[in-house]
Amino acid sequence: MLVQAREYAGLGKNEMCRQTGYTFVQLQLLETKPNNFAMDKAFHYLKSIGMVLSIRKDENDTKLHDIASVAAWLKSARNGLYTQRSLAEAVGCTYPTIANIERGSNKVTVDNFLKLADTLGYAIKIEPK
Repeated sequence: MLVQAREYAGLGKNEMCRQTGYTFVQLQLLETKPNNFAMDKAFHYLKSIGMVLSIRKDENDTKLHDIASVAAWLKSARNGLYTQRSLAEAVGCTYPTIANIERGSNKVTVDNFLKLADTLGYAIKIEPK
């Protein structure tokens, strides 16, 4: 998904490294390895190529651009549907992980974010700002 967004922006790997400050190896890992890196790195990457993470449910789009926006989205999205504990159980993480994400104090991994979005019924896409 990140490679497609970078290519859509017309950027090669070397230019992307210059814009993000990542080494070539770091960029390679971010673009090709499993989704266990922190969302703040993904947000930095997307910002560098003029893209934003958009999530959609029931015709409502929400733009996420940093960890604070993920925290606000999660609080709103689970409101009335799940408690923090029941959401943690549905996603397969611990209750403190959900609580920490909602406080904005936890580095959300891409993997946990994807599980949260899926469990809450959101579609994810990357689009121009």
